[in-house]
Amino acid sequence: MQRTKRFRPGSLLLPLLVALQLQAGTSVKVYSKDNGLYDYNMSKPRIYIENTGTETISDFIYYYYFTVESGKSPLLGDYYTPNSSVQIEFLGPNEYRIVYDFAGVSLEPGQILPNSTGNEVGLHYSDWSALDKSNDFSFNGSAVFQENTNIPVYSGGKKIYGND
Repeated sequence: MQRTKRFRPGSLLLPLLVALQLQAGTSVKVYSKDNGLYDYNMSKPRIYIENTGTETISDFIYYYYFTVESGKSPLLGDYYTPNSSVQIEFLGPNEYRIVYDFAGVSLEPGQILPNSTGNEVGLHYSDWSALDKSNDFSFNGSAVFQENTNIPVYSGGKKIYGND
């Protein structure tokens, strides 16, 4: 005798709850472009962050990684970085990152910071010599905003987005 399974409406509930739980919580995306894409001696990353989750994040940091040419020291120009402080951090021979620190700032679900036009800094050398952007980990080579997973975001010391 062959048994037939009876459909129970509640049997779909558990997979649905699991799927909803996976989408809930902390989730952000970072978008970037280079406003100085065709400048040979300057990089001008323009970046914004979007909270795509269901929880507010506060006191977060994100990093823009770059490499300098041998013997060069980078200079940072802060052109437009509302709600954050920025600084260059030395990581090792020729390796640096820009630290964008959003201390005391909250990013609500659905919110974009600073706005959809992004913030902007400028990187160059004191002698304005050529700057090779192609070896910069966070550089995406785009003149239009694209998601950039090479700009990691940390909140409470825990990585919530991207690659280091």
